[in-house]
Amino acid sequence: MQLCQANAAFMHILNFHQVPSSSLLLLGDSAGGHLLLMLLSHLVHGHPALPASISLQHPLAGILLLSPSTTHRKLAPSFAENCNKDIVRPEVYECWFSAFCGPAISTPEGLEADGWWTEHLGTPKGWWTGLGTTISKRILLSAGEHECYHDDIKAFARKLVEEMKGEPMDLVFHLEKWDVHNSLCFYPPGTAPEELFELVAAWVTESLSD
Repeated sequence: MQLCQANAAFMHILNFHQVPSSSLLLLGDSAGGHLLLMLLSHLVHGHPALPASISLQHPLAGILLLSPSTTHRKLAPSFAENCNKDIVRPEVYECWFSAFCGPAISTPEGLEADGWWTEHLGTPKGWWTGLGTTISKRILLSAGEHECYHDDIKAFARKLVEEMKGEPMDLVFHLEKWDVHNSLCFYPPGTAPEELFELVAAWVTESLSD
C-alpha cells in the first residue's frame, strides 16, 4: 500500500505537475528511507502488482537517505555493539521487522515474489545495476556511529558501489561520529549535528545547482 501511494505521488508530480525529473531530489529517513528504496527498486524493476514504472527523461537531481532501513534482519554486529547507545533498542527494531514482514515475505517463495522490493541489502547480485544510469548518479547515505543500523547501512553503500561499477556514480557515505539513528530529526532546531547538517545542506545545494 505504501509503495503504491509513493509511486502514485511520484507519477503525479511528474505527469500532472510536469516537474522535470532533473529538478527532483528524493529524501527518505529511517522507514522513509526504506520506502524510498522500495520506490527506486520499482523504477529499476517494475513491481508486478503496480502500474508499470516509467522511464525518466532525465536522471533525478539526487537521492538522500538518512539512516535508512535496508534489511529485515537483525544480525549485524552493530546491533549488539550499540544496543545501549542507540535511541532505538534492538528489540524495538525486531518488533517493527516482524510487524512489517508478516507472512507475506517470511518464506523464500514470498520473498522472491515481493520481498526483493523490500529487502534492499539482501537483493540478488546486480539488482541495483542501472540505478546510476537511469535514476540518479548522486546518492548520499548517512548513518550514526552508535546506531544499530550502522553496519547494514555501510554494507548497503558498498553494495551500491559494487553493483553500479561502470555507471555514472557520485555516491557519498557519511558516518556521523558519536551519533545515533536518524540524528538530524531528533535534535531541537539549531542544535543538529554540525558536520552532518552542513554536509546535507551543501549536498542539496550542489545537487539542485547542476
